[in-house]
Amino acid sequence: MKKLLVAIVLVAVAILAYRHFGGGSYGIGPGHPLGRLSALDSHLTRMGLEKQPAREITPDGFDVTFQVHEYADVETSKLTGIHEGVKLFVNEAGRVCCVNAQFRFYGDNPNPFEYTNIPRFIIAYWHDVGGGTARFEPAGGGRNIFARRYEIATFANDRIEGKWIKEAPVERIQITTRD
Repeated sequence: MKKLLVAIVLVAVAILAYRHFGGGSYGIGPGHPLGRLSALDSHLTRMGLEKQPAREITPDGFDVTFQVHEYADVETSKLTGIHEGVKLFVNEAGRVCCVNAQFRFYGDNPNPFEYTNIPRFIIAYWHDVGGGTARFEPAGGGRNIFARRYEIATFANDRIEGKWIKEAPVERIQITTRD
């Protein structure tokens, strides 16, 4: 009985740690394949990211205005000299329809203990929205393009698609809804 109780406690602690530091409830569900703005906002600010004032944009070629909510890892950006952040694009109906992220490149064999807030979030988020474990392949058939080498991971399902590009000195991620 004592071993069962210890096992239950360990599982509960693991779930709480996962939700706090990695994945969690982003409000993903029917009608919200990328999550709800309120849940994502809560998660990102709890991680200590600095929330920037929301702004509106109308991309070239679109007749739709999006509200952009940006969250920055200001301290890490100061240390690395590379802007690390997450942008949530919300349509006029209030749905998150695109998530973009950028953070410093961690190399070919990264140590997960070195990850800062943005990559910790995006690895868990990519997995939770349907990307699973990102599988990178050399882009351009493995050739260096303009003396640069980069790798790409993609996923797509009936609701969303994602692209993750690793190119030193940054990694960029874009996950969008298909509607």
